[in-house]
Amino acid sequence: MKDGWERIGIFRRRVYPDTEQYVIRQSAKLVSKEAWCRKVDHNNMVCLAAVLVKQEIPFPGLSVLCLAARLGGEVRAFRQQGCFAIGIDVNPGGKSGTVLHGDFHHLQFADSSIDLVYLNCLDHAREPYRVFGEIRRVLKPGGVFYFETENGYMEKTPDGTEAKMSDPFDCLEWAYRDEVVSEIEKTGFSKESAYHYPAAKAHPYGYILRRG
Repeated sequence: MKDGWERIGIFRRRVYPDTEQYVIRQSAKLVSKEAWCRKVDHNNMVCLAAVLVKQEIPFPGLSVLCLAARLGGEVRAFRQQGCFAIGIDVNPGGKSGTVLHGDFHHLQFADSSIDLVYLNCLDHAREPYRVFGEIRRVLKPGGVFYFETENGYMEKTPDGTEAKMSDPFDCLEWAYRDEVVSEIEKTGFSKESAYHYPAAKAHPYGYILRRG
């Protein structure tokens, strides 16, 4: 185990003294790397918009919640598909009109109230199983958990090098992405489809799961 990390289920997570310090650290990324965050946000929007048109999901009119959405690129992509979409983040980055203040460990929305939940930053979760539980709670029966991710630290990149999971702001790591999907399924979801979109460099693997 790496120094400063501990085991939680199939995951290893960075150790924080308490929840407050975790939130402070996660909030700091936008402040310290704003230009980079804006570049990534634009890439998120463009890439997600490209893959959404290929999905066999009737998007118009769906209520969509994007978790840890920061500057809202994902939200804008879903709105382009005719969804009623909103995001949450511990640091929404000002009054964007697309992202509210919120924590994906404690969602402020009613049980069974949302059609689709989107997540592309599980690596920033402190309590992954709680996040999965909250997603299931707010989704309507039969609702969609749309999950995008990168390789695990034991998986190889296309050029044959080992994937590098963590940067100083990341909180969670896993060895294999399929193991993560299996853990999600154990919390009350079934996998319907998967895809690989290399242009989405930060999280090129997508999974569509359905709430039971």
